[in-house]
Amino acid sequence: MRHPPPVPAQPALPAAPHDLTTGEIAALMAPDNHPHPLTAQELDHLVGHLTTKQMDEVAGHLGVGGLVRQLPPVLLKVVHAVQRQLQRDAPPELDDEIDSLVRNFDVLSYIVQPEPAPPTTSVSSKIFTTPSKAPTTPAKEVPSRVSSASPSPPTPSGARASYAVNSPTKVGHTVSWFEAGALTIGVRNATTSGSGNRKPRKRSGRNAAYVVFYGGEVGVFEQWADASRSVTGHGLAIHCGFPSLAAANAALAYARTRGWTADSTDPSNTLPSASQLPASYPDNALNSTGDGMWYVVCRGIAPGVYRSWLECSLNTSGVKGNLCSSFTTQAAAEQAFASALKANFVQVLSRHVNL
Repeated sequence: MRHPPPVPAQPALPAAPHDLTTGEIAALMAPDNHPHPLTAQELDHLVGHLTTKQMDEVAGHLGVGGLVRQLPPVLLKVVHAVQRQLQRDAPPELDDEIDSLVRNFDVLSYIVQPEPAPPTTSVSSKIFTTPSKAPTTPAKEVPSRVSSASPSPPTPSGARASYAVNSPTKVGHTVSWFEAGALTIGVRNATTSGSGNRKPRKRSGRNAAYVVFYGGEVGVFEQWADASRSVTGHGLAIHCGFPSLAAANAALAYARTRGWTADSTDPSNTLPSASQLPASYPDNALNSTGDGMWYVVCRGIAPGVYRSWLECSLNTSGVKGNLCSSFTTQAAAEQAFASALKANFVQVLSRHVNL
């Protein structure tokens, strides 16, 4: 009688993950190096206590593509590590994949509980932690940066975002990322999770050229590999892709006329102050990225509605506790900012880190 081949046993996870090297942890997390996929609880056990530096090392071992394409939606720490890797090293072609991962990673039942119950599991309380030190800059009166006409409510597109909030002032759900962020970012022991667009998108599709506005070398680059050398290792680098070389050159020329470029190797260069930032969103060469996005800065140097990724970044780069998002229409952006103003979520912050 022929017996079926034995099923390989799944290796037991170590009782103390902190005794492993980051390389060993990465090997356990990679599906192609592991006989069976790790469960959500096993992944939480494996990386739940890693520091940011250790998680970055794990991401480096796996590679950006490995994290984005191989790992199932798991932990916020993993997602943040992927985002940091993308900002430093990854080509723009991976943007859509990481956006999809960010949107979907926390819809699993073990992270976000079905409404109306707030998230109460030990897993979510371990995963969704925010910085313990809140920004100390007091709120200032913020001038409205929306048009005088009352914007019409935006037309919903696709599934509506939902965020679970667990903070000293609110436990429950909200459809506003600005509310979720305002109640949790920089608040001790406050947590949030959700399925919406938390961070602004800055690129769409393939780009013909890239502009480095702030970085190792300011300029226009036709290849991402060349542009990345001016971005990698520069924590406050600001760059953007454009659909044509002409559009990229025009955007850089416009930014230079406004003083919105700087070589970060020159210690005399700094990011602009609030007085140097636009008071509205004029149609200009910076808008020609082809993504059609509108950006709202809820907390930053000069909160308001902005038309380009560069203007949004100038308001948030090096600003601890910043809060911003992107929208597909002007009406949606104006409505979101008006609602944030009414709810007193808007706050002027100072830049704590410069070039």
